[in-house]
Amino acid sequence: PTSSACDGNKAFVGWTATEIVGTTNTKPSDLFTSAAEAPTLTGNTTYYAVFATAAEGDVTITFNFDGTTLGTGGYKDTDFEWKEIDFKRSQMYYNNSGAQIAKSSNGFWNTEAFPGPIKEVKVTATQNAATLNTGASAKATTSSNSISTGAEQTFSISTANNYRYLYIQSGSSYTVITTLKVTYVGTTYSNYATSFCTKLGQINGSLNLTSSTDAT
Repeated sequence: PTSSACDGNKAFVGWTATEIVGTTNTKPSDLFTSAAEAPTLTGNTTYYAVFATAAEGDVTITFNFDGTTLGTGGYKDTDFEWKEIDFKRSQMYYNNSGAQIAKSSNGFWNTEAFPGPIKEVKVTATQNAATLNTGASAKATTSSNSISTGAEQTFSISTANNYRYLYIQSGSSYTVITTLKVTYVGTTYSNYATSFCTKLGQINGSLNLTSSTDAT
């Protein structure tokens, strides 16, 4: 769907099974945009096209360190996903307080770019110093900042550099990272709506979302 199916100003942002009465600034919890994100259907289901007002602004992602995402019981090298962004790691796992990274320049980094230039990184190391690297490609080392232990540190990144990748690595000793918040310049959404937009019709029968190119 395009904005012409709504009021000509809002952008289509996905699908929801819950109709929105009027408008809301809260993103629907079940919002999805692709077949991979779509829930499994067990019966007839009505989905509503969701439109919202789009604007450029700062977007902050808070990464939650937990065993479900990182695994426990020893160092791991497997890929993982955080906040719909793909990451790689070397010798890191969740130690019940944060992400523990083995010594000698091990760490984690995003292989999928942040949607916009990184503007700020807030990070906390509670065990031994680490290094925050940012740059324009995966496993970036273009710009480096030392992460000392203690309170949360804030690093400002020039958006003019268009750095969309970060890489946090250990030094000569293992490190434990307990908080990570990344702010980038992206698109913010408000005034989510499903009503007052043109209805897009119904599908009677089955729909294979894995092969459909137009989920209308």
